[in-house]
Amino acid sequence: MKKEDVPQDPGALGRVTKEVCYATDKDGKYTKELSTGWEVKINALDLAWEDIEERVKAAKQKVLNNEASQVLFFYGEKINGYDYDCCLYRFLEMADQKTHEAFCI
Repeated sequence: MKKEDVPQDPGALGRVTKEVCYATDKDGKYTKELSTGWEVKINALDLAWEDIEERVKAAKQKVLNNEASQVLFFYGEKINGYDYDCCLYRFLEMADQKTHEAFCI
């Protein structure tokens, strides 16, 4: 990819950080170029987060229905293939105050 063709699509993290990409300059040499985002990648990540949110909602409902232990959220990375901290954070973000207090031991 040429330096001037590095995507600069606005994304969720574009205001906070930029991604380093490698591109060729006018002399054909590789150089680093910052990108604010790439629409294709942004869409793929959005779909992945939607999937994670659905799994977390389903797990939360199992806990609230007493069909699963709260420990289910601590096994997120092994069961669903995503990061434990992310799973717990998303659960706490979605949980009501009463459920949140149950996690604050």
